[in-house]
Order: sequence, then structure tokens, then C-alpha cells
Amino acid sequence: MCCGTPSTAPVMNYIESFQGKSKAKKVEIFRQSGLGREGEFALYIGIDALPKSKRMKFVKGLETTVNSQNDSRDKNSGGTIFFTSSELVKKNDLTQLKNLIPHKKEQLK
Repeated sequence: MCCGTPSTAPVMNYIESFQGKSKAKKVEIFRQSGLGREGEFALYIGIDALPKSKRMKFVKGLETTVNSQNDSRDKNSGGTIFFTSSELVKKNDLTQLKNLIPHKKEQLK
């Protein structure tokens, strides 16, 4: 127990901005809750609908967003975001996870 969960706003803003600027298809976002005492959760972002050229750009931009948020967080009250760009999760793997629900914008702010 330490710092609470970080805001999802920067990540969600990046996703919305990327989709708007690149006119890309909507990405799928799932939330897995119940991962810790302070409300920790995982977000799974499905980018398989994006063309390969846009996938790399999306991942690099998301990584930059996460790093920026982690660098500017209040160390006493803001949690850390852990992001692994090289870890691929297949849709079949997601069906095995407990507490997984589709993303709802108002739920994640």
C-alpha cells in the first residue's frame, strides 16, 4: 500500500486523440479490476484493427504518454503505471481472465 491508483485520463486522452488524428478504427479497451488493495487494475488495449504502420506509432505514443505521466506524478499520492509494449495478449487469453469488463469512459477517469 502506497500511493493509490494513477489517473487514466492521460492514457484515455492519448487514445482519443490518436483515433481522431489518424482517423483510425476504434481500439477495444478492457479493464480487469480487483488486482490489489488500493483498487489496482489492468487495461488491455486491442489494436489489431489498426494497420501495422499505425500500430507502431500508437504504441510509441502510448509509451511516451505513460512515461510522461509517471515522471510528473506526485510521488506521495500518485500511483505508477506499468506498461509493457512488447507483451502481446491474444483475445483467447483475455477470455481466461477474471473481472474483465469492456471499457466505459466515465468509469476510468
